Amino acid sequence: MARKGKSMELVEVTVFYLEMLAPSHRPVPAPREGLTVLHVPSPTVPYYRSLYDAVGKDYYWLSRRKMSDEALAAVLGDTRDELHVLHIEGTPVGFAELDRSRPDQIELVQFGLMPEYIGQGLGRWFLRWTIDRA
Repeated sequence: MARKGKSMELVEVTVFYLEMLAPSHRPVPAPREGLTVLHVPSPTVPYYRSLYDAVGKDYYWLSRRKMSDEALAAVLGDTRDELHVLHIEGTPVGFAELDRSRPDQIELVQFGLMPEYIGQGLGRWFLRWTIDRA
C-alpha cells in the first residue's frame, strides 16, 4: 500500500557541547556598520519559529520544531530564556538564545545566521557579543 504525502528521510545528527570555564578577552571588531543586537524579552511563537527555521533549516534543526506551540510558548515566556536577534540596518540576520535556568550556568541553546549572511565575518562577531553577554 502506497502512502500519500512526503517521504521521511532519516538524518544522523551529532550534538556537540563545549564548556567555557573562563572568559576570553580577545576583542572582535565589527565586520561592518549598521549592526544592532536587540533583546526580545517576550517573543511570539510565530516570530521565534520564523527565526529558528530561517537559521536552522539547512542544518536539520529539529528540537524546537518538535515542540508544540504551547510548550515553546512556555520556554519563551520564561524570563530566564533570552532571545537576542542580530540586525543589519533593521533586517534580522541571525539570533542567539541563552538559557539561564540553572544556577551558575548559562547555556547557549541556539545560535546562528541566516544562510545569505554566512561568510561575512558576522558569526565571529556575534558569537563574541553573545559570549560577552552571557
